[in-house]
Parts: sequence; structure tokens; C-alpha cells
Amino acid sequence: MENPLLDTEAARQRLMRWKENADKRAEQTQEVAARLQELRVTVRDENATVEITVDASGAVVDVQFGYRIQRQDPEYTRRTFLEVHAEAKRQLAEAAREAVAEVLGTDSQTAQAMQGAFRPGGSVS
Repeated sequence: MENPLLDTEAARQRLMRWKENADKRAEQTQEVAARLQELRVTVRDENATVEITVDASGAVVDVQFGYRIQRQDPEYTRRTFLEVHAEAKRQLAEAAREAVAEVLGTDSQTAQAMQGAFRPGGSVS
């Protein structure tokens, strides 16, 4: 009986399969990273007082204030801004999770690590 560990052809085939899988995972990871970098989310409050756009990092890249802002208490505007910003970041995290799941699924360690960056305590929260 031949030792499978010494079968060079079988070992070569295993290494080729491993390399193909690694190359595929690398391509998928790069695709997801590109999608995540392009993410932007825009959210407006129900009164159209504040509209915020956040980029992939959750940073505000645009803000628009409605005409009602002139007649309301500044504290209300501040609270509304913070609430809309939090909702934008929540929607961003959801969009990121969907983008990762679409390409990598939800079970791989790579997918879980990328999705983890968009959970509380990750880079976008």
C-alpha cells in the first residue's frame, strides 16, 4: 500500500486546489473592499429638517438643512442632526453587511471580519 503523503501527484493537485481557492477568496475580498469603499448613504428626518450623507467610513460628507430650521429651537436641530446621523450610520452598516454577504456569503471568517468592522465597536458605528 502506497503512502498518500508520498504521492507527489496527489500532493500537487491538493496544492493547486488550495491555490485556486485562495486566489478566488482574494478576488472576492478585493471586490467586497471596492464595494465597501464606494458606499454612501443619505438619510433625511421625517420633517425634512436635516439630510445627511455619510461615506463608507461613516463620516458626514454632505448635510442639507430645510427651511424649517430657521423657525426651530437650535437644540431640536442638534438632536435631529445626531439622530439622522445615527440612522445614516445604521443604514450604512446594513448596506455593508448586504454587500459582503452578496459576494462572500455569511459563513466565512473573511465575511464575518469585514462585517464586524460595521458593527458597534468596529470602524463604523
